Amino acid sequence: MGENREMESVMRPLTEQERWLTYLSFPQSEQPQPHRETTTVLIPYITMKEKQGPVVGIEEDVQIIIAQLIGGKVSRGVISIVGNEGIGKTTLTQKVYENSMISHLFHAVPGEWHPLEVMGELIWKIHRLLRHKRYLIVLDDIPTPEAWNTLQALLPQTSNGSRILVTTRNRDLLIDSGPDCYIHEKRALSDEEGWNLFNTSLGFRVPLELEQLGREILKKYMGMPREISSVGDLLSQKPATLEQWSRVRYLINHDELAVHQTLNTTAEALSPKAKACLLYFGYFHQDYDIPARRLLCYGLAKPEEASSPQSNRIASSSSSGSGKITRLVDHFDTKEDCFPHIHGRNTLKKSSFRAHYGDLRSFSSFDAREGPDPGEDVGNFLRWGIARGCFKRLNVIDLEGVFQPRLPESLGKIVELRYLGLRRTYLGMLPSSIGNLLNLLTLDLKQTKISTLPPSLWKIQQLRHIYLSEGYRCRFVPPPSTSSPIDIQTLWGAFVDEKSQVEYGLDRLINLRKLGLMCQLTSSQQKPPAKWIAKLNHLESLRLKSIDEMVQPSDLYLEPLSSLKNLSSIYLLGRLGNPIVVDNLPESLTEITLSLSELTENPMPKLGKLRNLRILNLFAKFNTGKNTVCSSDSFPLLRVLNIWKLEELEEWIVEEGALTILKELEIRSCNKLKMIPDGLQHLVHCSELKLTKMPNEFNERVTEYWSKVAHGLSIIIKD
Repeated sequence: MGENREMESVMRPLTEQERWLTYLSFPQSEQPQPHRETTTVLIPYITMKEKQGPVVGIEEDVQIIIAQLIGGKVSRGVISIVGNEGIGKTTLTQKVYENSMISHLFHAVPGEWHPLEVMGELIWKIHRLLRHKRYLIVLDDIPTPEAWNTLQALLPQTSNGSRILVTTRNRDLLIDSGPDCYIHEKRALSDEEGWNLFNTSLGFRVPLELEQLGREILKKYMGMPREISSVGDLLSQKPATLEQWSRVRYLINHDELAVHQTLNTTAEALSPKAKACLLYFGYFHQDYDIPARRLLCYGLAKPEEASSPQSNRIASSSSSGSGKITRLVDHFDTKEDCFPHIHGRNTLKKSSFRAHYGDLRSFSSFDAREGPDPGEDVGNFLRWGIARGCFKRLNVIDLEGVFQPRLPESLGKIVELRYLGLRRTYLGMLPSSIGNLLNLLTLDLKQTKISTLPPSLWKIQQLRHIYLSEGYRCRFVPPPSTSSPIDIQTLWGAFVDEKSQVEYGLDRLINLRKLGLMCQLTSSQQKPPAKWIAKLNHLESLRLKSIDEMVQPSDLYLEPLSSLKNLSSIYLLGRLGNPIVVDNLPESLTEITLSLSELTENPMPKLGKLRNLRILNLFAKFNTGKNTVCSSDSFPLLRVLNIWKLEELEEWIVEEGALTILKELEIRSCNKLKMIPDGLQHLVHCSELKLTKMPNEFNERVTEYWSKVAHGLSIIIKD
């Protein structure tokens, strides 16, 4: 026991728990004998702490390894178990250790871990403790020959039957270990062994009607025990239905299951709100560009009830295999039959449909097929569910990209709905019953053909965010003056013309945070909305476009906006009829876009004084001058600058001390510009210069000059 206390004192400084190595002391005789004293040693690269699932098909391997451990020469021997990741090397090693021929002789407790390179004198203390003992050491998952060689320095060469048991994916790892090294190839499971492991992991025998589908799922894993056990464990927590297993097969065939499982594992360590946000990523396909707005809208619809995205519909199942779906995400694929009752083949009875979807909280479809089928399928599914008394707890319907979904008139019965996303559906009209959705927070109609909102919309007192389709000139008809005030915070894409009611209409919306308008008004007609906008003290983002009857840019009139202390982003398209607006922009702005402004005076001195500005986009005739200057100390926080289609610009001067932290610069279609300003060579943070549709002579001059003076700058030339 004294040696144990000595070892404990040696290991006490180690603090980070990670991986561990077990040192097992053999008695000093040729045959194993009962041994009462144990010692625990710890070094990196060791992991034996993973939760072990059921084990199938390794009995013969266990006996072979045991024979190598207790037999053979007295010189120190090395036994290496070689195989691909997930094939069961660690499980085999543990079963060897737990075997009755070994476990009654040896006992070990996991220790703590510390990087080997900082253990210093500790290594030599361990070496001295081992050099007179017969030992068995297990090194699990040694990654490189360098790691193996380093570890060998710790282990004394003895002639007392000591053994080292190594697992590795690298067959060449022990190529120089000499004749006393035995290499054992860990084979994959046979089809029947894999099937037996799958059934054991499930905790029940696969029903006959699911056997073919189950075997198809296992084909992907080619006899790898860890993956087979993992998918069995996953399915054991879900209803044993054709639909559920088809969905898992879909994820496996598209290499998405591991992503979903990783998300689920990672989420466990997060706060409820952060977990909800992370898990929403599981709704989207791999390589899908995920807009932040969609995550935000999902979060607004009761984020506290987010579930795991391990599959496209999320069910909380009982041990009997029954379950209720809380999240339904339909990724239609013509090669899969994941949701037959959605895609035109409803086979569920009324009671069964209610049992499946009575607790549904979120329905999202990513069915991007062309033609009428997607819209009909979604419409039928919603109509069937509503008729069967389902969807009473549904908070989210997101049909973005589904072509013309046929929304049933009974949609208004989904009274708990908080988010209705119809972007890019090209839908022509809304059901009049939408006014019954009294809890609706967000209505997204961008890129639809809807040009008129039903008057019943203003019955929804909870409505906060409205996104309209400016391309189809969707007029925003304000709530009648007799109705209760509505706290709209987002109005985006609304079309305003001479028929639009501003006074006692739009100007009743005083709490807007985001406002985007397409205006077809004369300068004098724009004065009422300009006065209204200048009083929106909560406004954070403003986008205004002014067009004429031919949809060409027109005059844009604005009042000074300096009083809008919360405004951070502004986009203005049209000839600024009141140039003083640029002189009176609020200091809070972080992003500015000016397009077709046709300013006669150079606005750069004024813009350069905005101390919080990060992004500046100057597009198409924003200024009619031939020269522009960025003076010293201007644009102190600007990171992105885009200069496009300034057809008259010939010379651009950047004084030293301007644009000091600029990172990205793009110059596009400025055909008269002679040269990049010399002052840019001092921009040590600028990593990317894009030249798009610029004359060849200009590109050649810039490349030749700047390759000599600008270090670390990437010049990208695009036609």
